[in-house]
Amino acid sequence: MPASSPHAAAATWSSGVPGSRPPASSGSSSRPASSSAEEGDLDGLEELLAHDVVFRADGGGKAPAAARAVHGRARVARLLIAGMRALARFGGVTSRREEVNGRPGVLFFDREGGLIGVAILDVADGQIHGVSAITNPDKLRHLGPVADVSALLRERRRPSRPAARSKSTARSSSRHSRVLPRSRPAIGR
Repeated sequence: MPASSPHAAAATWSSGVPGSRPPASSGSSSRPASSSAEEGDLDGLEELLAHDVVFRADGGGKAPAAARAVHGRARVARLLIAGMRALARFGGVTSRREEVNGRPGVLFFDREGGLIGVAILDVADGQIHGVSAITNPDKLRHLGPVADVSALLRERRRPSRPAARSKSTARSSSRHSRVLPRSRPAIGR
């Protein structure tokens, strides 16, 4: 069943992000925090999207973003689910639904309150016809402090360090894991 208003569509799409809140201008209660995108509910998310939906992103070459527009309900739904999962892997990401340029939108923040990006929805007849994702820090600065997405990505990729070992354990394990040089045949003897 399609959402009945632009804000309802935005609320449904983003409600599963931890810490998400309804738009400041909405005045209506948000749906339960079980987002189709976060849960991977492809069918539920596709119901919100128009058949000819288009996803566009602007990272300005300074932040991760889709290189080309993505067209079609199934492709956009899969992209949105993947994007929500990627945000969840950062840990501590929150969202806030806001009206952005007169349209429903969702602002995503890192755990320190830095703005990661904004998604603006084009909604008509209870369906989302377009999603514009802006992650370009130059276009986000006027909204407040911007997250260092590069640092978030580095942190996520950094392997956790093993617990420190005692010297005796280190010596005994290195003795067993040492690679010995291969013996070479004597030449010219």
